[in-house]
Amino acid sequence: MATDARYEAERVLESLRSGVPSAALAERLAIGRERLLEKADQVLQGALARPLVVRANYGDGKTHFLEAVAVRARQAGWVVSTVSVSREVPLANLDKFYSAVAAATRLPDSTVAGLAPLLNKVRERGRPRTNLEGVPERLRYALDAYCLDVVDYRDELLGELSGRPIGSLRKILRDAFAHAVKFAPFAPSREGIGYFRLMDRLVTLAGYRGWVLLIDEVELLGKTGIGQRARAYANLARLIHGGDESLEHTWVVAALASNYYPDVIEARQDQTAAPEWLDKRARPDDAADATRGVHFLLQAELLPPLTLDEVDQLLLMVRDAHGAAYAWTPPEPEAYLSAVRHLAKSGAPVRTRIRAAVQWLDLWMQYGHAPTIEVWNPEGTSLAELPDEAAEQPTGVSRPAIF
Repeated sequence: MATDARYEAERVLESLRSGVPSAALAERLAIGRERLLEKADQVLQGALARPLVVRANYGDGKTHFLEAVAVRARQAGWVVSTVSVSREVPLANLDKFYSAVAAATRLPDSTVAGLAPLLNKVRERGRPRTNLEGVPERLRYALDAYCLDVVDYRDELLGELSGRPIGSLRKILRDAFAHAVKFAPFAPSREGIGYFRLMDRLVTLAGYRGWVLLIDEVELLGKTGIGQRARAYANLARLIHGGDESLEHTWVVAALASNYYPDVIEARQDQTAAPEWLDKRARPDDAADATRGVHFLLQAELLPPLTLDEVDQLLLMVRDAHGAAYAWTPPEPEAYLSAVRHLAKSGAPVRTRIRAAVQWLDLWMQYGHAPTIEVWNPEGTSLAELPDEAAEQPTGVSRPAIF
C-alpha cells in the first residue's frame, strides 16, 4: 500500500514538472475551479448539455481544467476525446480534425486510445439498424461491414471509419455482403461533419451515456490566416449545433487563452471579417455558421485567478507530494511557504509557481539547505498571423468526393 502511494506521488510530481495534465493530478489541481466543475457534473449527470468555452491566461490551468472534466466524464460513463488545435490538427478542416479526434478517443472502461475499442463495443451488441440518421451512406456501409467481423478487412474498415478513406471500399463491401453496394458520393473535406455524426451515434450504440469532445489551445487559430480562421469558426459552430442533424449526444468543451479576444477577434475584426470572407466566396451558410462560432468564443467563461490562499493550497500539495514521492521530510509548511511564495514574480502563471516550488524542493533535498534560484517568467505565446500565402496553404492533400 505504501509503495502504491509513493508511485502515485511520483506520477503527480512528474506531471507537475512537465506541465502535462494527468488523471492523477485532475482533482488536486481543481482548487478554485469548483463552480465550473459543478456545472460540468450537472451536464454529465443528465442536465441540458450546453456547450462550454473557458478562457484564462497562459499557464493558469486551462488544460488541467479540461483534464478534470475528462476524468469526471469517464467516471460518469461518457466517451471522451481530447485534442489540441494545431497546424497538424486543423479546425478549419473537419475531416483532418476528426482523424486526430478519433485517435484520441477513450472509453470510460478502457485505457486504450483510438476508435477500435468503441467499434468493437458496437459490434458486440450486433449490427446497428437504427440511430444512424445524418451519417453518410459510405460510413454506414463501412460500419455495417465492420460489425460483420470481416477479419480480412478489419484494419482497412477501421481506417475508413477513423477518417482515412480507402480506395478499395467498394470491393471490400462487395466481398462482405456478397453483392455490389451503391452509395452517394462523400466529400470529406466539405462534409466532414458526417464523421462527427458517426461518432455521436456510435457512443450510444455502444451503450455509453454520451460523448465529451474537449478542444484545447483554440487560441492557436490566431496564427492562421483569415480564411482558415473563418472556416474554423464555421466548423466550431457545426460541432456545437450539428448542422442539419444535431449532435444530440455530444458535449463540446473548448479552452483558449484570454489574449485571443484583444489580439485576434478585436484587432482583426473577426466578427465581421470572417463571415465576409466566406460571403465573398458565395458561401452564405458557412458565413452564418462563422458568425455563430465567433459568438460562441465571445461567451467564454473566465477561469478565475486563484487567490493567495488557493495558491498556498497548491504549493502545500506540491510539498506533500514531493515528500511522499522521495520518502523524505520537506521543510515545515510555514518555512516552506515563506520561501517559495516569492520565487515567481507577482502575477506569474500558476504553472510557473508550481514548477519553481518543485525545483526548490529538489535542490533542498539534494543539498540540505534552502537554495537560491532565479525564475524566468515567460510571456504567453505570440498569436502573430502568418503571411496569407503560408497561412492558407492546405495542411495536406485535399480530398475530393469519394465515389
